[in-house]
Amino acid sequence: MEKEKKDPLKKHIEKLTTPTFEKAAKERKPSSMTTIKPIYKIFFRPNNWRLKQQIKTRDNSTMYKLAKAIGSAIKKKDFTYNEHTKLVFIKNYNGITIQLGKNTTTAIYSQKIIKGNKQIYFIRAYSTEHLEERIDQLKDDIKKKMVDALRIFCKAYNIETIGNAAWDRYEDFIKGEEFIDKIPVSTIIHDTYFKKVYGQGIEFKQTDKKEEPTVHLKNYIVNQAIKRHSPEIAESIEILGNALLNNLNPSIVTLAKELELHRKVELSELATNKERLKTDKVMQNTLKDISHTLKEKPPQKQPQTSRRTHYKHKSLKTITFCGRENHNLKTTKDKDNVDCKICIKKLKEFF
Repeated sequence: MEKEKKDPLKKHIEKLTTPTFEKAAKERKPSSMTTIKPIYKIFFRPNNWRLKQQIKTRDNSTMYKLAKAIGSAIKKKDFTYNEHTKLVFIKNYNGITIQLGKNTTTAIYSQKIIKGNKQIYFIRAYSTEHLEERIDQLKDDIKKKMVDALRIFCKAYNIETIGNAAWDRYEDFIKGEEFIDKIPVSTIIHDTYFKKVYGQGIEFKQTDKKEEPTVHLKNYIVNQAIKRHSPEIAESIEILGNALLNNLNPSIVTLAKELELHRKVELSELATNKERLKTDKVMQNTLKDISHTLKEKPPQKQPQTSRRTHYKHKSLKTITFCGRENHNLKTTKDKDNVDCKICIKKLKEFF
């Protein structure tokens, strides 16, 4: 069976683009048999990760009783109760700090202190995809510890929860990356997405409620990878553009001519429509003028001319009753139709 033939242009485009873009964003993790060195090395520390859980509201009296019960069960060094804010703090509760309020309970991730310094994770990866996998794995492990601590704490002290826990705050500390390490030690930065308050490294921070940790950190890593390969990507795009122009140029020229012809036809129709609208407007104005004139001077009725009737007595010759011509009496039957006032008067005198 013959293999399906690929379009030569499509095959050429794939040949140009696939290697470069895969190199930038899809570098695969090598097998255990390879000896390729990791190309990504960063130091990562989750700071102040907070997972908040809504609970049934308690009044001050109930909070005091609950705080007293918790304090009696927890080591004194790990328990704090604030009389003013009514907040309870419990350190090292299954490796997590618990903060209890009137209507919320919060799990706070606390790093271990090793030789006076906070614990930090050194992550090595062979590609951006591999690096994201390592960061996500670490995030999921920490989240599970926080969720478990909340669940065990609420169950132990009969605290009724509402809904699911949601991220309330986080800070992702990173150093060991080429660009970040070039920032002067004395520089202090407060940006929308990150801040630099330590001598080395920066912290990406939450910009939207319920936004999960490591979002901005992973975006930064991918963007830096693309930037690293940007000269190769730009060159591939230029080659691709030239290839497209060379192969599609005849079709583009034909299409351009057809579009130009279509544009001229539309302009001609538009001009005709404008003239038609102009004529219609003149006719409408003329009709309005005629209507206005008729309203001001209504047409006058023409006076009707009365037919003059002449009378003639049956025993007499024609008699003229008035001075006008042919106003004569012709028959006695016509006397009822006389409309001349002078003739009527004489007619009455005659008969």
